[in-house]
Amino acid sequence: MGLTVADAQGASAPAHMACSGIGITRCLQTLAELHRDHHGLCWKPGCGPADLHLIVLRADLPEMRERTEQIVRQLQQHGARLLVDDGPEAAGEKFA
Repeated sequence: MGLTVADAQGASAPAHMACSGIGITRCLQTLAELHRDHHGLCWKPGCGPADLHLIVLRADLPEMRERTEQIVRQLQQHGARLLVDDGPEAAGEKFA
């Protein structure tokens, strides 16, 4: 992974790992620690589970479901990774 740390004199040195190693969960913990605010995680581009979070406010309406599917197809054609929230929660809950 090319991981280095600063030694006692401040010089860069390769990290030596114990038996637990540095896996995906440790990497995610580090991202979460470095990129958060009082609302929670603030994923940097390329680090999060999705590029865009699409919030559907009235998923109970057929025309909204159709429009959502159309938008999802268009965005996916451009390579976007999407998180679509089409649950029944109120708008305020979704935006929070």
